[in-house]
Amino acid sequence: MPSPALVLPDDRAPIGRHALVWLDPTRWDANLLTRLDPELYPAVRSWIAAGYPVVARRRDNQDPEYGIAIGIPLSPQRGGQRMALCVAPAAVRSVRRPPLLNTILDAIPSDWKLPLNNFASAIRPHDVGVRVYGSLMWQCLTREPYLHAGSDIDFLLEVNNVAALPYILQLIQRWEQDHGIQADGEVLLSDGRAVAWRELAGTRARLLVKSLASVELLPRKTAMRLLQSLHS
Repeated sequence: MPSPALVLPDDRAPIGRHALVWLDPTRWDANLLTRLDPELYPAVRSWIAAGYPVVARRRDNQDPEYGIAIGIPLSPQRGGQRMALCVAPAAVRSVRRPPLLNTILDAIPSDWKLPLNNFASAIRPHDVGVRVYGSLMWQCLTREPYLHAGSDIDFLLEVNNVAALPYILQLIQRWEQDHGIQADGEVLLSDGRAVAWRELAGTRARLLVKSLASVELLPRKTAMRLLQSLHS
């Protein structure tokens, strides 16, 4: 039987990059717009019945334009499949942003508590919203094993003080070196798109910017303007 889902604070939001989507367990299958392998149906039904969210993903050419593209990354103990589905809006019960790191610290596995508590403490004075997605988030939400010794940690950063950005990027790099953990992740822009923090830490004139709809190269100056206008 699946473990009960971790209860998150009410943090509802439009469907954006890395958004968590809760489906109505009584309506999702009637509003499924993509063909689901019958062998995978029990796993999807069990996942949704347990109260676990799915995650918004980029729509591909096979997804109907009016549908909501979603994904379910099963844990290794469930087979480890990554399922891409598409549902009609009527299947959606609620949408939330990825959880803030400080709201899941108590649920983090013991082997990861020290480095992640250190990260939270180090970045706290710099007015940054640190959200998590990927394996760490899924393990905390489902209490199923996603993390392993070589896992990276995915952060989604909401930078409120752009002047502090260089220091924040240096802080992440030092944290990686101190703890031997790779920090992947992105910095959120004002239009809902995001850019990898490593791109911002580099020197390229054009940065790869991603959204649920597209992936494109933007001039660094344009990306920085979008970052500066996030809270203007």
